[in-house]
Amino acid sequence: MVILGQRELEMAKAKEIQWMKQAEAITQACFLPYYLSATGVGRERFVFRSADPSAPVEFDPNRGDRRYLLRPEAIESVYLMWYFTGETKYREWGATMWKGIRVRQKRGEIVVATTLL
Repeated sequence: MVILGQRELEMAKAKEIQWMKQAEAITQACFLPYYLSATGVGRERFVFRSADPSAPVEFDPNRGDRRYLLRPEAIESVYLMWYFTGETKYREWGATMWKGIRVRQKRGEIVVATTLL
């Protein structure tokens, strides 16, 4: 969602670049819990391995709350990054995230409150 601010706020070019880097890092942090999960569904909570903002985004998927409370903003963030950048990796990330949710929902492992499925 940071990319919305980057697009809407008037700022110097250097700030735009900084915000875009932050948007990319946060979006990757939204995707990784899904991608690295054995179930394909992101956990409710997890622990980042580094507090250094310049370090690669990594987390410990074995620590934290294993519940999934349907966080649509994670997939929305990936969609917005694809929409504004056109980078296909974001479409692929969104498809991966959605597939994990859909497979678990069909199996009855998670309940998704929507009729659009």
